[in-house]
Amino acid sequence: MAARRSLFGQLMTAAPCVRLLQTTPRHLTAAGRRGVATSAGACAYADTRTKTQAPWPRCATRPRQHRRQFSTPSSSAPSSIPPFAFAFDIDGVLLHVSEPIPGAAAALQHLHRLNIPFILLTNGGGRYEADRVADLQRRLGLDLESLEGDKNNTDTHDADCVGPLPVLSTANFVQSHTPFQELLDNVGGLDAADAGDQEGGSSSRSSSIDGLRDQTILVTGSDAARIRTIAEQYGFQSVITPADILAAYPAIYPFDPLLKSVYAETARPLPKPLLLEGGKLASHASAKPFSPSDLDSSKYLRIAAAFVFNDPRDWALDIQILTDVLQARRGFLGTFDPASLSAKGSEGGTRLFFSNSDLLWATTYHLPRFGQGAFAAAVAGVWAQMASKEQPSLLSPEGGRSTLLGKPHAATYRFAERTLLRYRASLLEAHGGSKAGSDTKEAQAPLKTVYMIGDNPESDIAGANQFCSAHGTDWCSVLVETGVYDPALDKSSSDYLRHRPRAIVGDVAAAVRWALQREGWPADF
Repeated sequence: MAARRSLFGQLMTAAPCVRLLQTTPRHLTAAGRRGVATSAGACAYADTRTKTQAPWPRCATRPRQHRRQFSTPSSSAPSSIPPFAFAFDIDGVLLHVSEPIPGAAAALQHLHRLNIPFILLTNGGGRYEADRVADLQRRLGLDLESLEGDKNNTDTHDADCVGPLPVLSTANFVQSHTPFQELLDNVGGLDAADAGDQEGGSSSRSSSIDGLRDQTILVTGSDAARIRTIAEQYGFQSVITPADILAAYPAIYPFDPLLKSVYAETARPLPKPLLLEGGKLASHASAKPFSPSDLDSSKYLRIAAAFVFNDPRDWALDIQILTDVLQARRGFLGTFDPASLSAKGSEGGTRLFFSNSDLLWATTYHLPRFGQGAFAAAVAGVWAQMASKEQPSLLSPEGGRSTLLGKPHAATYRFAERTLLRYRASLLEAHGGSKAGSDTKEAQAPLKTVYMIGDNPESDIAGANQFCSAHGTDWCSVLVETGVYDPALDKSSSDYLRHRPRAIVGDVAAAVRWALQREGWPADF
């Protein structure tokens, strides 16, 4: 293990060359596509290999009016509030599987010393936020002991710049399912409202539904029992898992489901029995005709929403139950609504929430492995075989039955921006104006740029390029070479990198230095 770690460290610490994918100097403006003037916040950028103009981000921000200029890097932070911030992916950027990437901790500590706000924005999940943050602090060496060492540092630069807030906390951490908390009181809370964008499955079908705090929800993931606990910690009051359903109704999955060895230990009694209707029961001699009055949530189990928190392990069982829920009458599992399979679909059914749509992710294996996006595609593929060919795809916005979160989807970036703005405000308040300045206008200065540093072009880069901030903030994409992105494939195929970043750098430390130098702030770490 030590030898492997040493080799990895040698590879990662090699000084990478920054490849800028922009041709317009940052401080100049030029006429942009769609009649929008470009600037530091919305610069034209091109692939330096092909010399052809790359696709522009979907939305451009207002030209930047002022920019600090420094002839040489300074060893102390500028006194004004930084009009920029950072968002970091974790896997492939800060960590390689479970080991820290060299320079990652130093980069975060440097930003912390300069009081430059940042968040961690990951498509990972499956653990409670506080637990994941504690684990990251330990792995990156940012635990309380290392922070105390920083506070006791006699170096003037460090002593002046260490802030009262920890480097990492739940306040600047967003994982794939963190946005689910907004659904407690408003089931449409994650729908596109800021910019009129309907991405992610927002639909008028659910606009009249209240929050999900007191309604029964179904959750699944890599460890459904732990996922249930997370959902309950979020505030959901009635949470069930596939194991609960299988234990109560074993015939729902007529295969060898490892019921006794796996599911029995985590199953809880269902809060209400299922309403069994349709199918073979409809032709039974004693069956009575179905009546809408039978759909009584005070008597029978109604699943208001189903959540995929992270990558499920038992795809077969989960797909079976999710498709049962999709074809149920208004979410009453055990019933069958013929309209659910029609071209228009049914009204008032259960809505699915997928916390991320990453098809692939980097592991210790030499080739990327399937992520939650593969499971979502499998659910949608099975549903497509069952439903009318004219019915919109389950994962499409037109379908209105599912919401896709995680990068690159706009709903996650809207949530991340709200989190970053709150954290920025807390950072300024924590300093009481001593570092940020006491001028009111300066304290309310808008956030002009967020540097999104990621390793996955299809999620990190695509999301930053496509996101239209309601606040006019430019999300500037920076791609690192320590994760999913493969420079060799990029060189061999012009079609590999479909989403062009503003810059490609070797690792996260190089990315932070590039951004800070671009902003005219010290990058001496």
